[in-house]
Amino acid sequence: MKNNEELKQTIIEKCDALKKELLSKIEPEFEVGKWYIQDNGVLNNYQLNNKSYGISLYKDWVIDNAWFKRERSEFKREATPSEVETALINEAKKRGFKDGLRLDRSNLIHNTCKTTIDRGSDNFEWDGKMLQLNGSSIFEHGNWATIVTEKTSEEWAMEYSNNLLNWLNKNNLKITKK
Repeated sequence: MKNNEELKQTIIEKCDALKKELLSKIEPEFEVGKWYIQDNGVLNNYQLNNKSYGISLYKDWVIDNAWFKRERSEFKREATPSEVETALINEAKKRGFKDGLRLDRSNLIHNTCKTTIDRGSDNFEWDGKMLQLNGSSIFEHGNWATIVTEKTSEEWAMEYSNNLLNWLNKNNLKITKK
C-alpha cells in the first residue's frame, strides 16, 4: 500500500513539473496598445516586442521592456478603463499636474505646444488614449507633458545680469564709473 502512495506522489510531482515547464514555454498573446494589470496592482501598456510602460509594484512610472516576458501570463488580465484612468490620474497628481501650470507638450503626438492650464479646477479626463487636465493633453502613448517651472524674480534678475555681462565681455565693453 505504501508503494502505491509513493508511486501516486511521484506521478503527481512529475505531472506538476511537466505542467510548470509547459506553462513557461507558452508565449502569451497580448494586444499592442492594451493595458494589462496584475493582482498586485502592477499596470502596463503592451507595446511591440514585449516592451511596455506603466505603473510598477512600487507605484513608480516605468518603461520596462521585460515585464511581459518575465512574469507569468496567468497573473495578467486586461485592465478596465476605470483601473487605467485611476492609475494615470494618480500618477499625474504625483507628478504635480494641477490647474495653473505651464506645460510643454512637444513630446506628445497631439497638441504639441506650450500652454497654461488656468480653468480654476483640476478636471482630469481619460478617453482611453489620452489623459487631459481641463481639456489640455498631459499624457499620450506613454509620454507625459513637461511641467514648465516658472523662474523667481531673483532667477530672472541673475539670468539678465549674466546675459548682460556676457554680452559686454563678448563685445569688449566695460562699465566704468564716472
